[in-house]
Amino acid sequence: MADAAHRALLIGNSTFPSDRHNLQDLEGPVNDVALLRDALTDPHVGLFDQHHVRMLPERSMSEILMELERFFSTASRDDRLLLYYSGHGLLTEGNQLLLCARDTRTDLAKSTTVSAGAINSMIDESAAQTTVIILDCCYSGAFKGASLPSSLKGEGRFLFTSARSGQLANDADRVNGTSLFTQHLVEALVSEAEDLNGDGYVGLSEVYEYVHKCLTTEGRQIPQRNFAGGGDVAVARRPTTTTGQEESRPPVLELSETVIDLRDVEPGSVLPEERVFVMNRGGGSLDWSVHTDADWLEVERGDDGFGIHIHPRPGVNRGNVLVRDRQTGATRTVRVHVEITPEAPPPRAVAPRSPEAVLRERPTLVAGAALLVVMVTLAVVLVMVRTRKSTTTIPVPVPPDVVVDGTKPWTDTGIDIAAGDTVEITARGQVFHNQSSAVGPEGFPNRPDLLTPLPTANHAGMLRRVGVPSSLGTASYVGRGTTFRAESTGRLFLGINDGGLENNRGSFIATVTVPRR
Repeated sequence: MADAAHRALLIGNSTFPSDRHNLQDLEGPVNDVALLRDALTDPHVGLFDQHHVRMLPERSMSEILMELERFFSTASRDDRLLLYYSGHGLLTEGNQLLLCARDTRTDLAKSTTVSAGAINSMIDESAAQTTVIILDCCYSGAFKGASLPSSLKGEGRFLFTSARSGQLANDADRVNGTSLFTQHLVEALVSEAEDLNGDGYVGLSEVYEYVHKCLTTEGRQIPQRNFAGGGDVAVARRPTTTTGQEESRPPVLELSETVIDLRDVEPGSVLPEERVFVMNRGGGSLDWSVHTDADWLEVERGDDGFGIHIHPRPGVNRGNVLVRDRQTGATRTVRVHVEITPEAPPPRAVAPRSPEAVLRERPTLVAGAALLVVMVTLAVVLVMVRTRKSTTTIPVPVPPDVVVDGTKPWTDTGIDIAAGDTVEITARGQVFHNQSSAVGPEGFPNRPDLLTPLPTANHAGMLRRVGVPSSLGTASYVGRGTTFRAESTGRLFLGINDGGLENNRGSFIATVTVPRR
């Protein structure tokens, strides 16, 4: 068991800008892959090393297919592979499952999705003899049957799906949350699934039994499994303990939410309670407390977590809720950010003026009008002269600086550019990555274990996009500066190449010029 190399590819797509009307945005997938990564690499129960787990958030069809081929083609015979997908699933008329990507269109489903057949062919050609497939999407149970080779014997292909072939899977029911299926899957991997035979490992069958019990009890969906060739495969460790002795591994405090971000809240709105679950990823029992110093926040503790009641003031509200493990002193923080939309000021009443006041002001008004005529005439003459005698480049008026918030994926610069414009961007400033290490706009070399939206560019570096908020174009690297020719007309957005923004602080400052002749 110790000699086997465990490798995982975790794919999560939450947004589908090419077909927003038919594929609504999801809350869970990007959070699902991060939570599952933490469970698989947990130092106490995980079987996977950090550098053997790769996350793919918000990828196009071609990017997913390339990563899948690389994942399966580079595996050795003894490698144990785990493929996970969270997002939208579609069914063809022949009941074949299609996994949606960032650029999927339902009217062109076969050419813009990742098909079960494509994945199966890659697995068939892979040298790896053990492959686990976990699908958290609608119709995931359709990935089965004839497409699974019947010739595999013993440990071979292990399929675990969140729903049967005709069912819809449930997305996260709260912002920054995870899906029900993945939530219970992680619980099973970390602590809840039992090592029934006492060999120190938990098999996929034992994980399935726990998740199946939870989901069927809640009555929302029924998971499914299909283990080709029979047998089982270990997916987590369970430290052995001597009978009568308490497990020596200490409790590990974890929260279901670390960021609550509410923007554009109407004045006077009554906000619903935000619920945060407290989890123990270690051993023994967890003794915890919760409090906040923010006077506009109230916390109410329960058995499995706590509620946050929010009573914001006008403007921007920022506060923290601290959860503390009384035994170890470890703390976790929930950052709460609420912005109340300012109310429009009432129209100012203007007192009527008397006829005598108007007569007194008439000479001044006449003189001012005459002066205005002279100034306008001079301006027109100057423009005509400049137009005839000069070819100087005239910059389009833009804001002097743009603050690119390190906690937001994209910042609207307020700058509209046209196709063919030459845009110059220079950047400065620092963002504290994970609240500790400061990094400039150039970022730092990317690593496979980092949650990076644009993996070909430096992690935490500055990016650009052109489009509209509902349909942004392809992201490109900016770093400390770049000059590019706009291929399309739209609004310029700047962002941070980081998929885990909740732990960031600080901002970059960008200067943008758009010269035109």
